[in-house]
Amino acid sequence: MNAKLIIGLVLIASFMGLGVFSFVDHQVASMSIAQARETSKTVQIQGVIDFETVNYDVEKQQMTFDLLEKEENSNTAVENPERVRIIYHGEVPGNFDQAQSVTVIGVNGSEGFVAENMLVKCPSKYQGEDGEEEVDPDNMEVRSYSAPT
Repeated sequence: MNAKLIIGLVLIASFMGLGVFSFVDHQVASMSIAQARETSKTVQIQGVIDFETVNYDVEKQQMTFDLLEKEENSNTAVENPERVRIIYHGEVPGNFDQAQSVTVIGVNGSEGFVAENMLVKCPSKYQGEDGEEEVDPDNMEVRSYSAPT
């Protein structure tokens, strides 16, 4: 075989191997609060914010709050939920006070779960209070509405 072809194939294979290794190395597993307590890896956990425990230290730019385990496919805490203390450094997301649930990515530390990133899930402006949608069969548009009060 041609030496240039062999060198090219080796380079391509090397870069592909490096890409796969980098991808696998930077994946973040999604875990329950209980599972996250038992690992030292960077993980992702989801839950409901206990707003009574939220505290923001302006000098340290550090926010702490308790995260409660949430029900599957819901934005409500389970009965007798697991609870973890979240420590987040940085600016508070603008819609934090309206959050239905939150996803935090970080590591378990001695004082709590140290979050590197925080993703806030807020109510959709396209859904009504009950989350119901109305479909107009003539033009197939989805229209949101709220239940009458």
